Amino acid sequence: MATYDLAIDCRLRASTGIGRYVRELAPRVAAAQPDWRVLLVGPDLGDPWVRERWGGNVAVLPSTAPVFRWEEQALLRAVAAQTRVLWCPHFCVPWRMPPTAQLAVTVHDLIPLHVVRGWKGRVRRLGASFYLRAARRQARCVLTEAHAVARELVDELGFSPERIRTAPLGVTPEWFAPPGPTPEVVRDAPYVLYVGNLSPHKNVEALLRAFARCAAAHTHRLVLVGEKCGFTGHADFARLTAMLGERVILLSRLADAEIRGLFAGAQLLVQPSLEEGFGLPPLEAMAAGCPVLTSDCATLVETAGEGAHRFRLDRPDDLTTQLQRLLTDESLRLGKVAAGRAWAGRFTWERTAAAVAAALAECREASP
Repeated sequence: MATYDLAIDCRLRASTGIGRYVRELAPRVAAAQPDWRVLLVGPDLGDPWVRERWGGNVAVLPSTAPVFRWEEQALLRAVAAQTRVLWCPHFCVPWRMPPTAQLAVTVHDLIPLHVVRGWKGRVRRLGASFYLRAARRQARCVLTEAHAVARELVDELGFSPERIRTAPLGVTPEWFAPPGPTPEVVRDAPYVLYVGNLSPHKNVEALLRAFARCAAAHTHRLVLVGEKCGFTGHADFARLTAMLGERVILLSRLADAEIRGLFAGAQLLVQPSLEEGFGLPPLEAMAAGCPVLTSDCATLVETAGEGAHRFRLDRPDDLTTQLQRLLTDESLRLGKVAAGRAWAGRFTWERTAAAVAAALAECREASP
């Protein structure tokens, strides 16, 4: 008999992106099933996240096993042998599951297969293909955050649509609350804002080029909030930021309260992504009352909905055109603020957790 009803792989809880997903959802999912015995893989009892967010139905298994390594496979096999359901909130799944347990996996996106730059990108694509095949072969339930990603899994990789459940992400109430002060570093001029990492699929270089074309007609600065980790176009990024000089401000490792202050003071948030798994910053910006301009990639059309202005990726100059229009025409820029706040209000982590918990309950019922 299994020791646990559900084991959750929390090793990436401290990272950005996936870490936010784990930190927001794992406690809520456990709370939704108070009769389940839950095992958290990764943290220890001294972790503040464990002490502050969890109830009495939870045990922990500390682990520092790195993802995509042999030690990970030994860990996951051992965990799967003790539980009825193993939930991997990323596609680092076991290569082989025991017959006594069911596998649930979250596939956030297929970006490693679609956006490949340099030898590191080719290695990532190879690894992602291997793990995604393992997920397709073994997972009882596949969770996505957007229907666009679910369609890609079916159309491109042959996943069974009957096993896919889509649970959009949430916006916490703090993003709707009055913000704190705008950070001092950006108070002396109006600014355009980008929030996210600087990986190739984020298309930040296109934003830099578009801003450079508009810069002479405006006094705005461009504020980029994110880490350079994963950005493979360092030469172009360095050249473009050097060319713009003091018109570009790079910030990193900001708390949510600081980002809320940036949203409140920004003329516009721009999300120029080639592809996304969900795209949370546009929704958080909408909640804070900031106008938003996104690309028309399929996921952002779905998740940013009627609250965002858009530019077309298939028109090379359209980002420049739309950026120029919105910085010039205040009434146009502010025209979607109310709709954006209403749209963002549809997304809650409680709703996400309820959908995920229901999917995991289906897995548990299917376990031997």
